[in-house]
Amino acid sequence: MSRHIFVVEDEEQIAKILRDYLVLEGYEVDVHGNGRAALEAFRQKAPDIMLLDLMMPEVDGLTVCKEVRKVSELPIIMITAKAEEIDRL
Repeated sequence: MSRHIFVVEDEEQIAKILRDYLVLEGYEVDVHGNGRAALEAFRQKAPDIMLLDLMMPEVDGLTVCKEVRKVSELPIIMITAKAEEIDRL
C-alpha cells in the first residue's frame, strides 16, 4: 500500500486539511506550497502518490505533472477549483 504522499497545494488551509486527514489514516505526508518546491523534493525522494493542485504560483500543476511524467509513472491525483467540464476531464 502507498504510504508516502506529496500534497502540492498553495492554499495553506486546504493543504492543512488534506494533510491532517491523511496523517490520521496513517500516511506520511509532505506538503509543498508550489510546483518548484514539489519538483525539487520529487528529485530527492519520490512519494508513492501525489495530490497536485493545478493552479499554483511559480510552476503550475500541469507543468509539474509533465515533468514527473518524463521520468516516472507516479500516480497523480489532480486537485482543482476549475469548474469547466474540460478542466475536470
